[in-house]
Amino acid sequence: MTDGSVVSIGTFDGVHLGHQAILTEVRRQADEEKLAAIAYAFARPPRFQLQESPDRFLLLPESVKSSILARTVDRVIQADFFEVREFPPEGFAETILAEQLRAKSVVVGPSFRFGAGRAGEPEILRALGERYGFSVTLVPPVLVDGDPVNSTRIRFLLASGDVGKAAALLGHPPLLIGDVVRGDRIGHRLGYPTANLAVDQHVLLPAHGVYVAYAFLGPPQEAAARPALFYVGTRPTVTSEKTEIRCEVHLLDTAPDNSYGERIEVHLLDHLRGDLALTSLADLQDQISRDEVHARELLADFPPSSALIAG
Repeated sequence: MTDGSVVSIGTFDGVHLGHQAILTEVRRQADEEKLAAIAYAFARPPRFQLQESPDRFLLLPESVKSSILARTVDRVIQADFFEVREFPPEGFAETILAEQLRAKSVVVGPSFRFGAGRAGEPEILRALGERYGFSVTLVPPVLVDGDPVNSTRIRFLLASGDVGKAAALLGHPPLLIGDVVRGDRIGHRLGYPTANLAVDQHVLLPAHGVYVAYAFLGPPQEAAARPALFYVGTRPTVTSEKTEIRCEVHLLDTAPDNSYGERIEVHLLDHLRGDLALTSLADLQDQISRDEVHARELLADFPPSSALIAG
């Protein structure tokens, strides 16, 4: 491999279709020129890093995003926004791209900005590349329904519960990953046992309600898609507390074995209904029964995925 690299820079949150187009071009150039393929990835979108709010906003946990990126590139560099935030565009190009990464080519999208105050645009990057010895490739945006794919658009769709359209932008179903934690076993008493998931506190949750899903349990090499209902919400039927948000998985083919600490990867397929405040547990039991019937009907339109997304 020749000394030098092909680099792309960004947050890569969700590793959506737009990111995938850029990463494919990075890989192509790296293979052609025998250079290292590098993703210089910020943990969080810079505008969120400047906020102290703990609100959920990421589409993927950082470790999962890095794992997905590593399937395409040779190196994933965990970029520290606060170390580079004051660099002017020229300083970033010289210190990070030319000296640290030894970039021979930089691949970005048309909305890419860099340097303090987002002062650097692609044309500025191209001019700096001529000075510091790297070329710049601008990958056109990927369009879905006539609009560019981006993480902000996907966040809006998830917050609205439109997991189907979000999947069209991601290139795969939206996913949530969590470890099984102990619950209060109300689902057990109703005859619909659930696995309670602890999801990364920075990962965006979809609109509250019930979703048709596939759940993957067990070691990655053995995990298979299992039809499921996924619930996210504050459980208004069973508690008056509105602050704690629960994420629960009910498997349609068999009860979860309550293996506390086991990781479950959930692929969200369709929004079945919103959250409901019912008058009794008996009403909730009846509603879950109807949800299960409806979910089985909808699952006919979703052939099971053959593999984990997070891996």
